[in-house]
Amino acid sequence: MERLKYEIPVYVVLIALMIYGVFLLNSAVDLKDRILVFKQMAWNVAAVLSMILFTVLRINDLRSLGWYVYIVSVILMSLVLIFGVEINGARRWFNFGLFSFQPSELMKVGLVLLLPQFLMRKKYRDLLTSLLLTLGAVLLAMMEPDLGSAVLFMFIWFVLIFMRGIWDRFLLWAMGIGGGFAPVIFFYVLKDYQRERILAFLNPKAHFTGAGYNVLQAMKAIGSGGFLGRGYGLGFMNKAGYVPMDKTDFIISVAGEELGFVGILILVALYTLLFISIYRIFRISRSLYEELVISGVMAVFFFHVFENLGMNMGLLPVTGIPLPFVSYGGSSTITFGILISIVLKVSMGGTRAKPLGMFESQIKKGGEWL
Repeated sequence: MERLKYEIPVYVVLIALMIYGVFLLNSAVDLKDRILVFKQMAWNVAAVLSMILFTVLRINDLRSLGWYVYIVSVILMSLVLIFGVEINGARRWFNFGLFSFQPSELMKVGLVLLLPQFLMRKKYRDLLTSLLLTLGAVLLAMMEPDLGSAVLFMFIWFVLIFMRGIWDRFLLWAMGIGGGFAPVIFFYVLKDYQRERILAFLNPKAHFTGAGYNVLQAMKAIGSGGFLGRGYGLGFMNKAGYVPMDKTDFIISVAGEELGFVGILILVALYTLLFISIYRIFRISRSLYEELVISGVMAVFFFHVFENLGMNMGLLPVTGIPLPFVSYGGSSTITFGILISIVLKVSMGGTRAKPLGMFESQIKKGGEWL
């Protein structure tokens, strides 16, 4: 019963986010697209069922599962380049009629479970292996192309090595090499529309009819809502269809226009509570593997929330990153549910608090890589 005090807040916030997401989606869809609301409700149920499935696994099962999930993800991300449905010039999804599946979502779970197994050991060979595994996932994502997932994969790796205490010369070298290759990636790796999105972020008004259109319209919708919003279901820009992808990437514009600053603040508060609840479980984790896995999960959620809110407000480039449990989408919703269930597994394993968490202990040691 002691562990319930750690799990119940997670479940409460999770259900609240799902209800909020359906609430916004119901206002964003037209009458002819009302089926999307019921499909999202079905995805939410599937996510909860996935959580139940994962919670019956032992933590050792999750360690062995990491390799399987990663290998299956690599195979599926390779096959989607050939057999996937093409949408807006990208092949990221398998279309099964009633639903579609995005393999890169599964890769997030694979990296979160697999990378900590190498970073637990104190050898640079294992560190290099973790980097190569991450770069393999990044390469497949860029071939789709899916810039958002590619950046997220690297973000997971950087967060994990930081939490492991590797912020000495290796991290500086990695950041320096990455920065040096940035121009090459920009001019020779990124697609034309991806470069245009970055340029639109730097000067959205100069790309009003192109990549900057979505952002400017979302910013107008959010700004027009003021403090309390126009009222639920009364968003003019939402109802008139001025904001593209308002059901997925830009659903926060619906909250801003109809519910105002208060509506966005509620979302931020819910995610903050989710992070706090996950961190409480991080504090009672019993092994370095559990600490790193939870750090990876937090990295995924933080990146999604921070990037989605930032791109809707013109603070970050558009990368097509959904808002967890709020944006419409089946693959992402189920993936987020699985990631939360992995965190809950730690709380089910015991409640022995430690005097110092791994992050605090690494700082105390001076961040040495032993």
